[in-house]
Amino acid sequence: MLSLLVLLGTLGVWDRYLNFLQAEELPDSASVDSLEVMAQRYREQVQPIVKAKCFACHSATEERPFFYHVPLVSYVSQPYVDEKIQRARVNFDVANDFPYRRRSSALEFIFKIQHAVEANAMPPLAYKTLHLGHALSSAERELILRWAAETSISLERSGTQEVRPSIAGIPSEELPHVIAKGIIAACPPAAPDDEEARDLCAERLKGFDVLRDAMKEPFLWSRQKYEGDFGFEHTSATFMNPLVWRTVYMSIFSFESNYRVEKIGGLTIIHLPYHFRNKLDPGSFPYPFWHQPAKWDAYQTTVELLLVMKQDRVIGALRSAESDESRPRVHREWDHEWTWRGKDGGEEPHFTLYQNLFSRENPHVQDLDRSYRRLSEAFRKHNCLACHDPENAAGMRILELFNFPNQALAGRNRILRILQDNEMPPLGGIKDEQHRAELLTLAKDFQQHANDALRFENENYVIQDEVAAK
Repeated sequence: MLSLLVLLGTLGVWDRYLNFLQAEELPDSASVDSLEVMAQRYREQVQPIVKAKCFACHSATEERPFFYHVPLVSYVSQPYVDEKIQRARVNFDVANDFPYRRRSSALEFIFKIQHAVEANAMPPLAYKTLHLGHALSSAERELILRWAAETSISLERSGTQEVRPSIAGIPSEELPHVIAKGIIAACPPAAPDDEEARDLCAERLKGFDVLRDAMKEPFLWSRQKYEGDFGFEHTSATFMNPLVWRTVYMSIFSFESNYRVEKIGGLTIIHLPYHFRNKLDPGSFPYPFWHQPAKWDAYQTTVELLLVMKQDRVIGALRSAESDESRPRVHREWDHEWTWRGKDGGEEPHFTLYQNLFSRENPHVQDLDRSYRRLSEAFRKHNCLACHDPENAAGMRILELFNFPNQALAGRNRILRILQDNEMPPLGGIKDEQHRAELLTLAKDFQQHANDALRFENENYVIQDEVAAK
């Protein structure tokens, strides 16, 4: 069972971060400070409190409670304390400075502190009982929360400064309708086993410039948990590259003509009734969805695709929570293999390969494929793919897939930042600097070839998650 510490990180923090991605634009009165100024304010106001009250668990300090060293008791106390500290550090390691090099990392850091203090969950009760004087005072709680609120507002405001031009000159009120009609025209109803119809749908969506230009990266993809809830904060979302999502994922659906557009607060929702192409060849799916029978069943019975728009940009998509249990189903058994060889000896699923994603004229595909395979092999050595696959063994709320070529595109910038800051694997990152340097070289190579290939296809998006500082 996950501890409270892990829950704070995987639930509350990502809820706030996903809410931030969907939030309405902040008022003009909000202040905007540089990241360096925010970091200095953290060092002066918050870090002294954090060091006094949090370092015992959330850092690599050798400090241990008295009962850790008591003979006989230590047989029980040491494994217990070590496990708690390990979980605490995996969730939130405060030994370093405020992560001001990158806006999204800074937001995540703020939200973790803010959530813990608001819930009065940190330090936890058991710790406060054994460490008198380590509870946060009212003045300390007020100072931390004020700093978190002011800094997060400044960060969020700094992300809304750009003026985004309209999409192909289409007025905002008409854009959702143009997108919906274009998708329906690209992927009309067809037999669930019609491979040609799926291929044509994918090709049309690839060339649908209005949808392409409206999409953000990373693109959020998940299933709606509750009818009427169009946020991603209650879901386990996956970060996707927009080209990959609309050509590889969206094309496994065919769409009816009776769409509708709905306004919910600051969001616009495009409802697209669909039918799932459940009789395609196994290699025509992005990966074997049937690795989880419930997921495969949900794909077959769900009735709508929901495109979520904010400020004229499509930020993500949801398979609706509404289902039709009378829809015909196809039973599939998973053989516990993510990849396999087809009858012709080729790699499957073939829709995950760059050669099937990019145009034949794209001169960067071979270099991109080679750079991905080198990086993937290095990741495998460090056991990264044990978590970053569709099985999601770590239970991450935000999942990034690295075990398939095209799905790794969404992480090309974040991979580099994680390696530069040495944040993964948890608890100190990669210990061997030579290995980390090798991975950094491979990651930079992959990022460069990926960007070159995407630019050739005119896949230039509004990037939600900026690249790490050089």
